[in-house]
Amino acid sequence: APATPGVIRFTPDLADGVDLQGIVTAEIDAVDDDASYLWSISPAIEGLAIEGPATGTSVTLRASTEGAKDLSSLSVLAHNDCGDSAPQPATGTITVRDCTGAPTGGSITGLTQTVAANASFQMSVTGVSTSGNTTYKWNVPAGLTLDGADDQAAVHFKAAATVSGVEVTCAVTNDCGAHAVTAIASVTVVITCGTGSLKIGDYCYMNRGTMAWGTCDYYGGTRPPCGAKFSASELSALGNIPAPWASNGTALRADGVCTDNHATNMSCFYR
Repeated sequence: APATPGVIRFTPDLADGVDLQGIVTAEIDAVDDDASYLWSISPAIEGLAIEGPATGTSVTLRASTEGAKDLSSLSVLAHNDCGDSAPQPATGTITVRDCTGAPTGGSITGLTQTVAANASFQMSVTGVSTSGNTTYKWNVPAGLTLDGADDQAAVHFKAAATVSGVEVTCAVTNDCGAHAVTAIASVTVVITCGTGSLKIGDYCYMNRGTMAWGTCDYYGGTRPPCGAKFSASELSALGNIPAPWASNGTALRADGVCTDNHATNMSCFYR
């Protein structure tokens, strides 16, 4: 009878584990040029079965369920015309992860926002191909602050001022690996004004004759209802303009008074 096969080796290494639906190769060195081999699993290993031929110096095992798999019931024996060798049992345990691979793909939604200062807005990571226990971790780009948890597929941010071209990244991780989803975001912060909004750089024309000081009558080329008013302490009867307001450049005194050359109107813009 042929000699008993030597120690069974595994690929990947048992300590590295294997992904769900992944394969494990068991292998031995040949004992005789004329020998064939018979691999078997008895008793069965739940979620780990021989796939394909089982008569060579190697055999493929397919992992179909997660968890630790004791390999001691896997064995191989050699056979030739003189009979069978004693079986060589495997030793060791391999862990099957609860995922079929590291996350891939995906995109981020909510990258272009127009919001009021410090108002909460949402960004989400979608379309990531992942399996098993999946976690998320967002970075906080310069100019934004986190509003709530940073470990969900959808998170909320706030912005005090307009930011443009900032990089947003969400790290998506499962037991099989990690994947970064990255995109560029721009957030425009506006002053809500009635049913409209006043963006940085928009002009606001204030009518002295018919409207209270600080009431926005016209901006951005449209005339939406607008009720934004400065407080009495911010605007005196002379029309002082508090930061971050400034005049359109025709006349701005050192004390912050915004005026122009017209008798009934003055124009300022938000910067």
